[in-house]
Amino acid sequence: MSSVPFTVRLQPETKEALDVAAKSLDRTPGYIVNQAIQNYLQAEQEKETAILAAIEKADAGLLVSEKAVDDWLDSLDTPNPLNMPKSADRA
Repeated sequence: MSSVPFTVRLQPETKEALDVAAKSLDRTPGYIVNQAIQNYLQAEQEKETAILAAIEKADAGLLVSEKAVDDWLDSLDTPNPLNMPKSADRA
C-alpha cells in the first residue's frame, strides 16, 4: 500500500515511549502511529454511526425514561442490579 509523508510534533517523553513500544513490537514508530490513527478514525466512525442510529430511534419515539435510567444506575452497586432499561416499544 502506498503512503504519504506526514509530520507530527511529539513531546520528548511521548517519542521515547513510542520508540520503546516500537522496539518491543519489532515495528517502526511510523507503523505504530499509523495503526493508532487508523484505530482512532475507526472508533470515531463507529461513534458517529451509533449517534446517528440513536437519533433515528429517538425520532421514532424509542426512548427510555429518565426515571428508568436513574433506577437502573442506582441499582448497579446493589446485590440485585436491575436489567438495563429498554424503550417501551422494544421491551
